[in-house]
Amino acid sequence: MPIHCKEYTGCDDVIVGQIYEAEKLIPAYDLVDVGYMSKEISVFMLYNHELTYDELESKRALCFEWGVQITDCRFRPLDDICNGYNPAKRNGQSGEEYFIHSNWTDKGIRKFRRNVRRHNICVRHDVDYHSSLMERKKIPRDVAKKYRKQSYDEIDKKIIPDAWTSKVVHDINEQDFFKIKTN
Repeated sequence: MPIHCKEYTGCDDVIVGQIYEAEKLIPAYDLVDVGYMSKEISVFMLYNHELTYDELESKRALCFEWGVQITDCRFRPLDDICNGYNPAKRNGQSGEEYFIHSNWTDKGIRKFRRNVRRHNICVRHDVDYHSSLMERKKIPRDVAKKYRKQSYDEIDKKIIPDAWTSKVVHDINEQDFFKIKTN
C-alpha cells in the first residue's frame, strides 16, 4: 500500500520490496559501547522471504559473534488471509497449509526457528552451547552443573549428545537434537 503510506506518513518516497543495498550494511553495533549490554540488543530477521536459509543462518552465526539476540519474523504476504502454520506439527506442512516462499521449505523454516531459539538461550545465559536434555533436566544435576560453563569444544558429546553451538552455521540437513535417541 505505497500510496496510502506516502499520504499518511508524509514520506518523500516509499520503496516497495527489499532494499538490497541495506543487506550489505553493518548494523550500528557501536551502540554496545555506549552503555548497552550486547545481549540486550536484538537484531530483527525476516525469514521465509528472499534471503535463503543459508544466508540467514550465516547472519545468525555472526550475531552470536557479536553477542546479540535475534528477533525473528516469518514473512507472509499481506493478502494471505490463511495462516495455517502449526509449529507443533512434527511431520511438516505443505505450501497449501501456509505460505512458503520459493526460496524456503517447511524444513528450513522449522530449523531456522529452532536455531534462533537456541541461539537466544545461549546469548541470554552467556554459554557456548545449548542442550535440550539439560534444559529439560534429563541429565543428572551434578553432571549438568559440571558441564554448564564449559565450552562446546570441551564438553563430552557422549554425555551431552544433543549439544548445539551457535558459533557455526548449521546445514539444513544436519541431524537435529530432537531426533537423537538417548538411553
